[in-house]
Amino acid sequence: MFKPLINKADFDSWAEYYWTYQFTLADRYLIPYLRNYIPSFDGLKILDVGCGEGGTAAAFARIGAECYGTDIDEYRLQKSSEIPQNNGIHFELLDVYDINSSDTISNTKFDLIILRDVIEHLTDTFEALRAVKEILAEDGKIFLTFPPYNSVFGGHQQIIAPIPFIHLMPSFLFYNILKMFGGDKGKLSKLRHIRKVRMSISRILKTVKLLDFLILDNTSYIMRPSFKVRYGLPIIKSNFIGSIPLIREFKISGFFLLITPDRER
Repeated sequence: MFKPLINKADFDSWAEYYWTYQFTLADRYLIPYLRNYIPSFDGLKILDVGCGEGGTAAAFARIGAECYGTDIDEYRLQKSSEIPQNNGIHFELLDVYDINSSDTISNTKFDLIILRDVIEHLTDTFEALRAVKEILAEDGKIFLTFPPYNSVFGGHQQIIAPIPFIHLMPSFLFYNILKMFGGDKGKLSKLRHIRKVRMSISRILKTVKLLDFLILDNTSYIMRPSFKVRYGLPIIKSNFIGSIPLIREFKISGFFLLITPDRER
């Protein structure tokens, strides 16, 4: 029997649960991963794009970083402002495509920009990464994670029905199954958008190459760290599977990518 690191039943609200999930994931897995390339976060300026309740930013702030967060969901940002552990973090209602329209954000050069499970929601990946590239510090890095669309829960269907791979069914079957599980219009709309984007490992690697980024690291997981936090499942890194273009899109449940601009180009 697998035991999640956090349990929804222990929290009074979804916001408190999700903040704790974000914080735990960052504290136990994302920060240790990044320490291989960034030994100290003390005093670094970090931007969390698609920050939600702010738990990821709070984990970095706790170890000395100066943190900022942006999101397009006004309700979630409001909830983030009500969480005491988020004190001192600058949050802003802002679309990634318009990130340079903010005086505070555009006048800051960030040492690290995080897009954790955000890129699969963005229709124009090229423009999103181009926009955040402009606000990176000289040696700044972008860290992004996402589940490839064709992977086990790449359609994000688990928010309604935790059935693996059903998002690969024809649309009418997929959405009818979700409705049977009580999927409301709001959640169905989000899943339709993710289905439209269909983010893949091959696509993101092509995009970062077009934008003249250097890849510092890419790590593939058959069982990603978020599954450990939320469901108690073991973390399993991929071996050679992560290097096989077609197979990896189905077998890899989570992809980590750390990039920096190639300043020589």
